[in-house]
Amino acid sequence: PGRTRGDGHLTVDALDLSWLAGRRVRVERAELSTQRDDLRVGRARVDVEEQVFDLEGEMRRTEQGPVIDARLQSPGVEIARLVPARKPGEQAEPSALWPLPLTGRLAVSAGFVQFERQRIEPLEGVLTFERERAHLEVKQARMCGVSFPLVAEVLPDKYTVSAQVTMKDQPFEAAMHCLTGGTVEISGNADLSAELRTEGRGEQELIRNLAGTAQGELRKGKVRKFALIGNILSLRDIAALKSVKDDGFAYRSLTTKGRFKDGEFLLEEGFFDSDAARLAASGRVDLHGNDTRLTVLVGLLTTVDRVVGAIPLIGDIFGGTMVALPVSVSGDIRDPQVIPLGPRAVTDQLLGIFERTLKLPGKLVAPAAR
Repeated sequence: PGRTRGDGHLTVDALDLSWLAGRRVRVERAELSTQRDDLRVGRARVDVEEQVFDLEGEMRRTEQGPVIDARLQSPGVEIARLVPARKPGEQAEPSALWPLPLTGRLAVSAGFVQFERQRIEPLEGVLTFERERAHLEVKQARMCGVSFPLVAEVLPDKYTVSAQVTMKDQPFEAAMHCLTGGTVEISGNADLSAELRTEGRGEQELIRNLAGTAQGELRKGKVRKFALIGNILSLRDIAALKSVKDDGFAYRSLTTKGRFKDGEFLLEEGFFDSDAARLAASGRVDLHGNDTRLTVLVGLLTTVDRVVGAIPLIGDIFGGTMVALPVSVSGDIRDPQVIPLGPRAVTDQLLGIFERTLKLPGKLVAPAAR
């Protein structure tokens, strides 16, 4: 192949290459022209496992190897059809691609890309190939309704990824269900922004090295399923909250602000505002498993029959006396353990979240513990 030259034109109307590829591969059409070291694909359509790809562009041969400048389009791609699933416990073999057999640029556009559990819809970006590096710039991508343009670099020994996540005043119920696999169901409109980056070789390493900031706000919706809030509000000592219906309850806002570091999300400020209760939270969420540690201050705004360890924070606020119960949240964030704490757990940080979020005219002060 390295010594082959050609001149002329070739038109393909149908060519079945399944016998050669060992799987369904059919060239439905192609228009090719070549002149010495240059090959041009005027238009080509290939069917791989009943997935259609349209390709056009050119390739020229140089002393350093083939150089491409092409565009690849598809109405949709299911990765499982293209890449065989790895067996349980099977480790990925070191790539035999390096150095890459070609260099150049490939523009990619797909109506959707379906992974095992995630679906990106649509996807538009540019792949740039070098001998020891592949660079991907995703100009447009949405997953679960959330936009996340990103830049990724693939090297022989690691991946690096940086992304910007944005959402502005958009319904979030379907996105929340998609992102959490149905473990959280909350309606409402959302504003989200995050700047993330990571590097590594494999899912666990990429999660451990995840860094960046994130903040978001959900407004005027209903909580139907959220174990973190549900477990807090279901404490037997908070009798006023036993009236919460199985189909959820309304809330005014849910805000979060924090950063990612060492496989954790460090929650600087979290606040949940509803007629039943207001929750202020800080701590860390374990992204790997069962070591989440949060301290939550539960502000009760309705009639309280009995609250063990509650502390009156301030009188005549919101038309009545607000009482607060500090609790510890630990374990698996998907179904955490909630334990009431003593008065010393009420910190200035938690009180400050109440003050800033509710824009109180005065300062909240916890009375000294007896």
